[in-house]
Amino acid sequence: MYASYKEIPSLYKKVILDETLEKKVSNVPLAVCNDIIKEYLDESNDFFVEQTRFTIEAIKDGKRIEMSASKVDEADDLMDEIIEYGERTDVTMVLRQNDRLIRGYINGEVIYPTDFEDKVRVSKK
Repeated sequence: MYASYKEIPSLYKKVILDETLEKKVSNVPLAVCNDIIKEYLDESNDFFVEQTRFTIEAIKDGKRIEMSASKVDEADDLMDEIIEYGERTDVTMVLRQNDRLIRGYINGEVIYPTDFEDKVRVSKK
């Protein structure tokens, strides 16, 4: 990864110092520094992947549909396909990001979490 201490960016130096509780990065063996950086990058990537997980739950024609997407645009496209690019009053649908409610579709209208209380009671599975 990094062949010398000078190559290590300041962000990673801070991570190394926080992890090892050392005062100087040069007090930590370079191999250990590279391991800490690799672990930090892996955790950051896992966090990013988790934050980009979207789930669409819908009831259409009496059938339950569940779909996943990794981008909000992809989720929007899937929702449009479910309602067949029109106003379907017989479809109920919610979009969640990591189990957090983003928006829903009820009676042909897109509604947001603050609107749900007035429209319908939302309950867990």
